[in-house]
Amino acid sequence: YRLVSRMGGNIRVESRPGEGSTFIVILPLREADEKSPIEENEPVSVISRLNGISVLLLDDDIRQLRITGEMLKRLGADCTPCATSRELIARIREKSYDVLLTDIQMPEMDGFSILELLRSSNIGCANTIPVIALTARVDDDMNYLSCGFAGCIRKPFSIDRLFAGISGIIGTVKERVWKPDLSLLFAGEDNHREMLRIFVD
Repeated sequence: YRLVSRMGGNIRVESRPGEGSTFIVILPLREADEKSPIEENEPVSVISRLNGISVLLLDDDIRQLRITGEMLKRLGADCTPCATSRELIARIREKSYDVLLTDIQMPEMDGFSILELLRSSNIGCANTIPVIALTARVDDDMNYLSCGFAGCIRKPFSIDRLFAGISGIIGTVKERVWKPDLSLLFAGEDNHREMLRIFVD
């Protein structure tokens, strides 16, 4: 339901006793121009372009987590999905990853807090892994970049946009020296001390 709402659509249910229920999803799609040629190779052009890239994915919305995970698999990436911060921490303890994609608005811990915790720990690749924000918010990208995010991908996104957002970071991350300004994040340091204990336990 959340994904449909973000796309401007709606869901209705038609139910009859003894016959079951029918769920109808309505999405506002743009009418295609019949005169425009169909570029058959466009969606295929990005398939398997992320071969060998290990992606850690965090999203509390299970449906969105599944959809994004499938996109990453189509792109050839090795995707490890996580629905909670504890799952994320456990995966980082186990191995290193090339990039982390995290949702921003989550009830347990938002994306900014996730970034703060990672950069404050010495677990695995937590200090160095590029973190890309996934968000449906309309604020400026600089709000994320200035806090230390490597990039920002707006929801809802296509497989092409997902590929562009990841490849743009992976292609340059080894050439950059990341010195993010985390002063805004640490403004509420006292409120996050309890969360930091997760990395110690």
